[in-house]
Amino acid sequence: MRDAVSKFALQRLFSVAFQLSLCYVLIVLMRRSPYIVSLILYVLPNLLLHGVVLDWTRFTDSNWSTQTNWSPNNLPSNGDELVFTGTLNTATLNGLAVDTLIESIELTNTGNAESFSLSGNRIELGSDITTTAVAIVGTDSIEDVIELDIVIVNSSASINAGAGHGVRVNGSISGGAGYQRRAQWLG
Repeated sequence: MRDAVSKFALQRLFSVAFQLSLCYVLIVLMRRSPYIVSLILYVLPNLLLHGVVLDWTRFTDSNWSTQTNWSPNNLPSNGDELVFTGTLNTATLNGLAVDTLIESIELTNTGNAESFSLSGNRIELGSDITTTAVAIVGTDSIEDVIELDIVIVNSSASINAGAGHGVRVNGSISGGAGYQRRAQWLG
């Protein structure tokens, strides 16, 4: 837990340093060419939307909008990467604001026949959803279920299912002309 907090603090520190560096560059450029500054200010908001990695702990309940369910102890916000790992209480509910931009989602099942279920409010997805299974014994396979709607905001995104793994998408997927499904099998 302490390492996760330190990692989070470092990520935020680098984020602040990056933003301060950009402010300095803007001040220097403003003196030379206000047109370049106008262009940069038009593009800048997208450059600043980079998030952190949050690990699902489900300490309190199944809702994504409960702060104590995440490590470090923060709610997901635009640009964050979400990592779901575990074997117990794997049914989750997205109670965050509709169209919160999630950069990526990783589902790691650590036991036999334990699958994740993602339901709730629609999300915007920046890149991929990846599923892996750590301990599959025998012929058991795992099927994760995505019941929330997804809007792909970049030109492409993938759902990557690992060996012995399936992904059933019951929600709608829209946007992103290059959306791909890559897997050994998708339910």
